[in-house]
Amino acid sequence: MNKYSLLALLLGVLLFSGCRSQRRAARQRESLQSAIQETTTNTGQLIADGKSQAGKEPQTPVRQRNTTVEALQAHLNMTLRSGNKSINVGGTFRVKRNDVVQMNLVYTVLILPVNVGTLEITPDDILVVDRIGKRYCRVAYSEAEQFRKYGVDFNFLQDLFWGDGGIQSNPYVACTYDSWTNLSQGRFPLGMTFTLNKAKQKATAIIQLSDIQETAQWDNRTKVSQKYTQVSLDTVMKALVNAKF
Repeated sequence: MNKYSLLALLLGVLLFSGCRSQRRAARQRESLQSAIQETTTNTGQLIADGKSQAGKEPQTPVRQRNTTVEALQAHLNMTLRSGNKSINVGGTFRVKRNDVVQMNLVYTVLILPVNVGTLEITPDDILVVDRIGKRYCRVAYSEAEQFRKYGVDFNFLQDLFWGDGGIQSNPYVACTYDSWTNLSQGRFPLGMTFTLNKAKQKATAIIQLSDIQETAQWDNRTKVSQKYTQVSLDTVMKALVNAKF
């Protein structure tokens, strides 16, 4: 597999992951909100139209989480497969709740590690850095037709990597979690598999995490060198479509 297409392939899998799954999640949240509004609180006050009869502020439903840990980092091992080709990369995986999901990918040539690139997901945008081609793409969710089309936003992607939200499979992408580890509070997925079913070929991204540390002592934003060229999301996606595996 062409290692230059690693980030594009991963981004493509994530984009397709949003199809239908996000719509299901939205319907589930609406159902949960309706149930809360019809439920009597412990003090006997009925929640109606988002407010209690006592005129208190609307109560916001708490999203289901597997852990209350706010930040962590781990060693990353990823296998990307397409057709009968596959490639393995290592790197780091870092997340901060409601702030960032960050993956730095490293490809080993003989015995030398080569920094391939970075995928960084924030509430404002997604950053893809191709460190071999010295180019990057930073795009806001509202500015990308692909994000709008497939219902991709930060909350969906955050839930995907934290293992929250009950992500379900759809005809295009299967998302599964095959192992979990216990944290100081709650649990976190160690194994994640995303499978993209395309007409001509099937692509799979298998993520395995190890050495998880509950820490926020790392840079939460990637600084891109001025020597790098900014390209559009369309350019990245075309690289995905035209990648030579």
